Amino acid sequence: SILRGDPVFLDLIRRFPATVELATAAIVLALAVGIPMGIISAVWRNSLFDGLSRLVALAGVSMPIFWLGLMLAWVFGVLLGWLPTGFRLDTDVNLVPVTNFYILDSLLTKNPVALASSLRHLVLPAVALSTIPMAVIARMTRASLLEVLSQEYIRTAEAKGLPQRAVILRHAMRNALLPIMTVTGLQVGRLLAGAILTETIFSWPGIGLWIYESIQARDYPIVQGATLFIATIFVMVNLIPDLLY
Repeated sequence: SILRGDPVFLDLIRRFPATVELATAAIVLALAVGIPMGIISAVWRNSLFDGLSRLVALAGVSMPIFWLGLMLAWVFGVLLGWLPTGFRLDTDVNLVPVTNFYILDSLLTKNPVALASSLRHLVLPAVALSTIPMAVIARMTRASLLEVLSQEYIRTAEAKGLPQRAVILRHAMRNALLPIMTVTGLQVGRLLAGAILTETIFSWPGIGLWIYESIQARDYPIVQGATLFIATIFVMVNLIPDLLY
């Protein structure tokens, strides 16, 4: 940016949609898998599924993102050839950018080919980035739900003859969601930090890859601007759970 004379903020705005698209897909995947896993593990505690889910959660927390990303790219991209291992679109796909959110732009321009290509390119980096938040959310859901299920009002609801599904979803989960919301907000900051490794591995043209290239080029204004920008987003995102409370 310094060599070209472009303001850092303009490059941030150009690259931010790619990182948001990746982080959004990762957190949606983490919530969609982590919360049901935690619920089932809490309801059928000390069962085989409970042990497996806790083992998977432990592996997800301890597994390095860069190693998982490389393994996913090697297995599903190189060996099997099912999914692309880099960039946001196939080279032969044309897409008119409107918002720089490729999925949204594909829908706005009614381009099903670009939509399918952008979704295929999103799968591997989103899965790699979602593993740690998924494991944390699953563990928090289990712990929070177990605590709520031991409360007296839950036993009262069960004594009244309510179905187990109604007791868990209508009464228990509404109170168990409070700490889950907090940890989800914290995981967004982890996603932005993990995006540097994930975007570098999959050549995803977002803020993370931009920071990595700027560090290599010793372009310190970009590193400073991007760090300040990510910190601001992190504070704003963590304010949302407090407002939802």
